[in-house]
Amino acid sequence: MDIPDAVIGVTVSAVGTSLPNYVASKCAAQQGFGNMAVSNAFGSNTFNILVGLGLPWLLYTAFGTHGKPYHGLRNEGILDSVIVMITVLVI
Repeated sequence: MDIPDAVIGVTVSAVGTSLPNYVASKCAAQQGFGNMAVSNAFGSNTFNILVGLGLPWLLYTAFGTHGKPYHGLRNEGILDSVIVMITVLVI
């Protein structure tokens, strides 16, 4: 099928991290705890985003820059992304 190794790796990684959440949400929903299933889905994704993106960034800016201010953040097109995100959240 000529699929790059990186695409297969990311796909397998995504399945591996999502499967436990799916099983936990399914078990909770089958026991009648629908709210718990929804909370698990939103809570785990929020935690993954905050820790998976925030912690490496914190460590890099704290120790990787050797105490110097970080000025390498590019902001090209960020306004478009923010507008799309706000629009999706409002809808």
